[in-house]
Amino acid sequence: MCRPGKSPTSRKAANKNARLVGPAVGATSEGAAYLNSLIDMGLLELVDAISVHYYVFHHSMRLDEVKRIVAGRKPIWITETGWTTADQEGGENSQQTYIQRHYDRSSGILGADPAVEVIFNYELNDEHYPALPGKDDGWGLTYGPEGGFGKKAAYQDFKKLLAH
Repeated sequence: MCRPGKSPTSRKAANKNARLVGPAVGATSEGAAYLNSLIDMGLLELVDAISVHYYVFHHSMRLDEVKRIVAGRKPIWITETGWTTADQEGGENSQQTYIQRHYDRSSGILGADPAVEVIFNYELNDEHYPALPGKDDGWGLTYGPEGGFGKKAAYQDFKKLLAH
């Protein structure tokens, strides 16, 4: 959780505004069980928020299980989520719909959840363009160097959500 020799307390002393977030578990039964074991060992004394990865593509959507374990004792940060335009049905249009339905703070599946404090889209930019299917790529909202950093359909929706 921390580099050897650096305790969470000393990191906070160095920057009182630092937020310690971890352990980046998947929203799966296995991730929830691992999180539970870490909490039993004192994790909540060390972090300011619980980091969770939430993906439809990877069948990692058991946020209710994570929330049950955390029980409101710490906010949840979704530190990875998104929609791959290469490996999920619907490409860019489905990615745009995912952003709209999941991230919005007033009505989104994740965004409107009071337990979720922060949401990070997995990737801003695809390194490869076009992203190759089967490579777990295509998560970005822009196209990589080969694509001239063009914007995907979801980019503007994501940008609007950031403004709120």
